Amino acid sequence: MRKKIFILSSFLLLILLIYAGCSPSNNNNKSANIYLEKTWIETIDGDTIKLKNLTGKVVLLDFWATWCPPCRASIPFLVNMYNKYEKDGFIVIGVNVNENFEQMKGFLERENMTYFIGYMNKDLNNLFNITGIPTFVIFDKKGNLIKTQIGYDPSLDEKIDSIIVEELKK
Repeated sequence: MRKKIFILSSFLLLILLIYAGCSPSNNNNKSANIYLEKTWIETIDGDTIKLKNLTGKVVLLDFWATWCPPCRASIPFLVNMYNKYEKDGFIVIGVNVNENFEQMKGFLERENMTYFIGYMNKDLNNLFNITGIPTFVIFDKKGNLIKTQIGYDPSLDEKIDSIIVEELKK
């Protein structure tokens, strides 16, 4: 029995490592106009956020889910970043990949997520080719995609913070 559990665990770990090693196609070569025109997010409040309406702001899209441990670990960092830089023109939009509002409601209240929360749609998935979560996608003030980060580790906080600060200065 222990051998079966070991084999199953090893197999699942192998699958996880293969999945984590996959990376999306390089989206940085798409023009800003494609992102500006095609990026729209329906929020949990029923509003629609369009990236083209956010020009002049630095935008971070966070593709996440409540069941994802690294996604949950990134929330305090994102809340802190949003609260610290919102007045300077920084926007965070959490894009939940597969849950509805009822599934997220209690989680959102517990985590005190002060930034915008929306839902994944097929256009977003096709445009950004999300292959793992969390995935951070950062846009400059002109709507150019400047950084895609798959996965989260607290060691990335300083790097992401410095990217945001640099872009806000421009």
